[in-house]
Amino acid sequence: MELKKRENGVYYIIYGRGRKRSLKTRDTKEARARFNVEQRRVREGKITHLNRAQAIRLRDFHVEFMQHTDQRLALGEIRPATRRSYDLALRRLVDVIGDMPLRSITRTTINQFKQKMLDMRTSARAINVYLASLSVAFNYALTEEKDSGKHAYITDNPIERGKYGKGAKFRIDKSMPKFLDLDEIGAISRAIEDEAEAIRTEMGGAPSIMRGKLASKLTRVRMFRHIFALAINTGLRVGEIARLNWKDVSLSEGVILIGEWSKSRRGRIVPMNEGAMEALKEYGVKDLGPVFPVSGEYISKTFRRIARRAGVSEDKTMHSTRHTFGSWAAMRGVSLVDIQSFMGHSDPSTTKIYVDATQEHRKKEIKKLSFKLG
Repeated sequence: MELKKRENGVYYIIYGRGRKRSLKTRDTKEARARFNVEQRRVREGKITHLNRAQAIRLRDFHVEFMQHTDQRLALGEIRPATRRSYDLALRRLVDVIGDMPLRSITRTTINQFKQKMLDMRTSARAINVYLASLSVAFNYALTEEKDSGKHAYITDNPIERGKYGKGAKFRIDKSMPKFLDLDEIGAISRAIEDEAEAIRTEMGGAPSIMRGKLASKLTRVRMFRHIFALAINTGLRVGEIARLNWKDVSLSEGVILIGEWSKSRRGRIVPMNEGAMEALKEYGVKDLGPVFPVSGEYISKTFRRIARRAGVSEDKTMHSTRHTFGSWAAMRGVSLVDIQSFMGHSDPSTTKIYVDATQEHRKKEIKKLSFKLG
């Protein structure tokens, strides 16, 4: 939206895509005042003569973008978790900044969103995840489909570089992966047993109507024990564990087959060590069906609860089990190429962080051996 002056001295407004309106004045001060009023009305979505591409509001755009996302999901172009990320990011943006016209969202708006999220105690990393999803949505809003007559809703992505100079995401230094040491693994294992024992004790004095619910709770806690053991012994992602099917497990060959549905979009063969094999055998092998009939969200929440009970620091999450496998594999001398293959990394530099973490760990350990003479 721009203020222009004709050769005859009359001012007019350009709304974009060839739409203009005369302000019917040659007075500069008057023209600028009318222009400012019109800008305000555009931001508030009160301009009736603008087409939908110019007037669409954030809530309506959210609906349209999710319809587009559902089409991509049906074609297998994205995963269900990606769809959920897009949906959550747009919902959060509407909650924080309100249902404003899409074209009114600028870098200033995004910065306000970031600050309010920080005020809500959301971490910079989590905000960056929201921004990444929002950027995809804004890139969709930038597209113009001439065959269908769909006009671009915006002219700039307020999150990416461009007229704003630099991207909107927080700059975060790469930190070493948070892996579990042997003491923490032991503490978590004992905490699982303690929670199971607490449930058994509660069942003993509970009325019959409650025992079924407690028995189900006990079964899930026992299941998590095997999930945890499998995770630290294979390096599988949380989503991969939740989606694992018995048909993908071969105890005779000692391998797990991960399909192309994984995050990396590439299938791989994950060898099982003795700890992983024992975890599945103790759990109870079946021929078909999901290995662990729970969601990835349940697994992550259960880890947080057990970790708190074990006194493990809050910066350790279920994903730390994957880091634990990679870091301990590097410490035990497994080659970078093999770790990359086992963990399904597409980029060797991702795997290299475990080698770097190993070196940092060794530096800390060697400091414990400080001999001073005389």
